Amino acid sequence: MVGRIQEQSLQSVGRNWERREFLRVEVPRSVRFLRAAALPDEVLDAKLVDVSMGGIQLQLDAPLVMGEPIVVEITEPSRHICSLPATVVRIAEFPADQHRVGCELKVELTRRQFETLRSLVPTAQV
Repeated sequence: MVGRIQEQSLQSVGRNWERREFLRVEVPRSVRFLRAAALPDEVLDAKLVDVSMGGIQLQLDAPLVMGEPIVVEITEPSRHICSLPATVVRIAEFPADQHRVGCELKVELTRRQFETLRSLVPTAQV
């Protein structure tokens, strides 16, 4: 259900189970991100799948490395919305040579930041 907050769920992480601490909202939109290990001017594209106050999920063409630091930039044509420093904590292959990457934010979003991101979902999808 795009744009609706999903229920808390259990997520498998290796052999351990953890309860997600935050509710997630789907925010399907294109984003850019920088890899710490990449060239300084190399900006890569991804799709933001969902966001919570403590993490984000991306879908991208190339795999990332567990523990890799990245910075996700969320923009609109006329403004920069935010830059989110994060660390890759989950990796899953997805159909058609795509990869799903779960990232823990280095600093939790404030409620205002979360609501700003949530407002980016088109009203037809909420």
